[in-house]
Amino acid sequence: MPYYAGGDLLSFLWRSWKPKQEPSIEELDCLAIQILRAVAFLHENNIAHGDLRPEHILLTARGSVKVGGFGEDENTIRELATLSDSGNLTSSSELNPDTPQDSKSKPILCIRRTVTDASIPYLPPERFSGQGESPERYAQQDGCDFRAGDMWACGIICVLLRSGELPWPSAQRVNPENESYAVYLNCRLKEDGYSLIQALQEHYRNLVYAMLHPDMEARITAEEVLRSEWALEVPACEIGEKGL
Repeated sequence: MPYYAGGDLLSFLWRSWKPKQEPSIEELDCLAIQILRAVAFLHENNIAHGDLRPEHILLTARGSVKVGGFGEDENTIRELATLSDSGNLTSSSELNPDTPQDSKSKPILCIRRTVTDASIPYLPPERFSGQGESPERYAQQDGCDFRAGDMWACGIICVLLRSGELPWPSAQRVNPENESYAVYLNCRLKEDGYSLIQALQEHYRNLVYAMLHPDMEARITAEEVLRSEWALEVPACEIGEKGL
């Protein structure tokens, strides 16, 4: 695996939370849009990561984002993600012009089916499907589309980028110690705002709520995020565009 001088996103955030080192909103949005572009590329090619978290998001010295954590499939993914002259990931249609645009009928390859304790805060509620069940049980089911789970993880990461906090320890409803997630669900039911998310800028906040929809079928896709008002408002991110 290549060396990335910027380390991973978690290390970057720990450094950033020190006084007088906070990144600007523009810098944080540049990171977020790069992460979402990478996820959109994977999803276009019917690949789900399955374990997106800051430790698996790597940064070059200049802040270009590279998604890692693919395990044994690292080389396969990097071969798929061929780079254009500008450093952008090529689209699936560029890789294969005959690829149908409708990917819903294709099987989804999930790279990271098993997870660790560090993954728990970023896992979606559907991976905690019953009383006392572990995420591995869902991971072993056939026909599961993990792309919606990737989008949930992106929502958690987007909250972490702007607030420096995780919204809850896990999305497991049956956990008696997980009061914050129960509060979030209640806020959605009553159409009240969840305080940590409500503090975010409007268009960004709306996307976070859409990414953190408890119903995986109703959750926003990466492609839809990239067409959103927030994405269109993000200033040109030269580092991300050129993959520097």
